[in-house]
Amino acid sequence: MASKGGLLGQQLEKLIESVLSVARSREQPVLASKWQCIKNCLKWGLNPNYVFEDGMSLMAQAIVKSTVNPYKQHREVKILLAHGADTGCLTSLPDKDSMLHLACLYYQPKIVQELLEKGADPNLRDAQNRTPIHRLFDRHELKSRDRNYLLDILLKDPNVRIDERDGNGRTPLSLVAGHSVNLSMARKFVSRVVYLPERVDLNSQDNEGKSPLCHAISTRDCYMVRQFVSQDRLDPNLGPADAFPLLLAVDFDKLAVLEILLDSRQLDLNKQTSEGETALLRAIHIGNREAVKLLARAGVNPDIESREGEETAREAALNAGILVSRLVGWKRPRLN
Repeated sequence: MASKGGLLGQQLEKLIESVLSVARSREQPVLASKWQCIKNCLKWGLNPNYVFEDGMSLMAQAIVKSTVNPYKQHREVKILLAHGADTGCLTSLPDKDSMLHLACLYYQPKIVQELLEKGADPNLRDAQNRTPIHRLFDRHELKSRDRNYLLDILLKDPNVRIDERDGNGRTPLSLVAGHSVNLSMARKFVSRVVYLPERVDLNSQDNEGKSPLCHAISTRDCYMVRQFVSQDRLDPNLGPADAFPLLLAVDFDKLAVLEILLDSRQLDLNKQTSEGETALLRAIHIGNREAVKLLARAGVNPDIESREGEETAREAALNAGILVSRLVGWKRPRLN
């Protein structure tokens, strides 16, 4: 704020506060003259990082207000940056978003570009440890092409890291793989980053132990699952002890997804849960005969006991009226 020294300084400070109050008023129309007044206040000594009582800064206000066209919003941000506004400052709002987070959330590509050119950190975290790329996928109403455009801008920055984890341990890839609201957007992102071995870890696990593949299976999306399985560096067995990928594929009852997963030569067909249950035994217990057939043809071992002294999958199948030895295409159990 302006210097408080002397009567003139005090009057100037009151004038600046009055101008800011009018500029923030929702009852007043947003006029070009408002920002002309703020420009004058900046010349008089207004801190370009000024924060209102509700935690909204001048720059944050310029980014998020919807009553001004994007060209004017970009111009206002440039004015603040020219007067020394901090590109890395966080709002005092609950999410503690940076200006780059807000520009992504409110689809302001020119402002995103401007902030990056002025040195904004593309990996800055908010209160939930999310980077701007994480936040890019929070607005479900954003069109897929708009998201891709913002993503293009962010990925061109040499300092951006696209495999950071948020507060839940999820990378952007993990977050997007489970994005069932906009599958078109999710597919484009997955197909784009799975081929970047130096920048993206396909086997990252979140705080629940789930891998990106686990999340893709939960959306029942064949395209994303196929993209993951096609990568040799993928470990298709990673996941929570009682919810690993093969078990999820059986649980979600999407046979096409199960077929794709079974194509992976690294898949452990006989992996067991903490209770000793295999995917075959699960399929039998839930009555999914088609899944039983697919697993049998893939070469699962039906004679593994779930726990010492308990029934094997073969015995469970017989009890359920399924004669595994007569399943078409039954293979000898695969050695993992």
